[in-house]
Amino acid sequence: MENAGRFWGGDFSYTFENEDNLLADDPMPAMTAALNAYTSGLVSVQGGGADGGDGGDGGGTEPPPVIDGSVSCSFGMSGSSGSSVFVNNSAFTIVTGNGTKSDKTINGVTYNIALKLESSTTLTFATSAPMTLTAYTDSAGINLDGTNKPAAAGVVTADIAAGAHTIKRHSGSGGNMQKPSRA
Repeated sequence: MENAGRFWGGDFSYTFENEDNLLADDPMPAMTAALNAYTSGLVSVQGGGADGGDGGDGGGTEPPPVIDGSVSCSFGMSGSSGSSVFVNNSAFTIVTGNGTKSDKTINGVTYNIALKLESSTTLTFATSAPMTLTAYTDSAGINLDGTNKPAAAGVVTADIAAGAHTIKRHSGSGGNMQKPSRA
């Protein structure tokens, strides 16, 4: 926690013009423009990639942890934009993903952010042993390791081998994935 945040000043700075700016209720046009024009040179967030995963050292050199046992993965957004989606488990990495606000209750827990399964969306993870994948979606299914897996009542269940895995959009179907989990 000692070095949490924009360590050593980060790559974005803004100088407030005067003390009144600090207390302003309205957005400051100059600061808003600077934030909107900002492009991050971020390589990794806690080892999860520039998409905002958690866990790891933040240097981007450590691979995501291998899943060993039952885990759960859900999604969040750091802003109101779908491009600010991140995964809430460091064992998963989103490559080119967007989020959407979508309330869904699964096993008594309500999730309010979903990963949009678009043509360029990829979610990767690795397992240490054969497991069962359960993914909750509002589409026809998911593409798991290059094979379409259909959803039954919004749920995809598939046995997976130990090793690296990729979840993508089901061919010919968009949709959202609320929460993949392993049992």
